[in-house]
Amino acid sequence: MNKKNGFTIIEVSLVLAVAGLIMLLVFFALPGLQRSQRDSRRKDDIMKLADSIKKYQSNNNRGSLPSSTTELKNNVISNFIGADFDDPSGLGGYKAELVVCSGNTGTKCAEAKDRPAIVVATGASCGDNNVAVKNANGRKGAILYKLETGNNVAWCYEF
Repeated sequence: MNKKNGFTIIEVSLVLAVAGLIMLLVFFALPGLQRSQRDSRRKDDIMKLADSIKKYQSNNNRGSLPSSTTELKNNVISNFIGADFDDPSGLGGYKAELVVCSGNTGTKCAEAKDRPAIVVATGASCGDNNVAVKNANGRKGAILYKLETGNNVAWCYEF
């Protein structure tokens, strides 16, 4: 009997097809995983900013929140966070904007802007659709940021 060693063309084709399918799945899944990882880092950065605002309240200003974007940048971000406050997508540093909510309780006063802009709303809490709404407590606030995942859905974090 003449016995041949090796693989048949069908076996080799099946192995290549399975390997190609795995590569295709990784190719399509990887960008989504990277977006999710960047959004997780953004959420951590926003929580770090909220902690810095709380430190600012307790250390410097007798419980008062920053009253302007300049005060937020110079007294909170510079003093408590430092220079390493960059968006993970490589777009550079976060742009911070402070909005002082006024008007009736429950009315919308701020919403997230384009990345990498962080909106800090004082005297606000998170409302429906992740917008900031005026609350009764002027010493509380909300931070809004537009995420990459979920069709640019905004994320709201109260402090």
